[in-house]
Amino acid sequence: MAGPLLDQWFHERGLGPTLTHKFRLVATDGSTLQEPGSEGTDWRLHTQWNLADNRWERSELADADGAESLTQGTLRPDDVVLSDENDGRPEAIAGIRSQQAH
Repeated sequence: MAGPLLDQWFHERGLGPTLTHKFRLVATDGSTLQEPGSEGTDWRLHTQWNLADNRWERSELADADGAESLTQGTLRPDDVVLSDENDGRPEAIAGIRSQQAH
């Protein structure tokens, strides 16, 4: 859903090629899951959503030791990644850049 809206925004401002044709927009996030009665994290869910195509590209369930990281996703060169503050650490940013994404 966001892809067409961003395309329209860029087009209305005469900013050249539409964003979704030049870049792939992906949102990433990780969540912790707890089993009933648990006193901590039992599982971690890592997800990647393609905003232009409005579909899941990745969903992975890991044990409690599987920390959230953008190095775990499958990014493409020139992808534009939206994430939360957990992925603002230098090692996470290095993982994005090692895949030639932004």
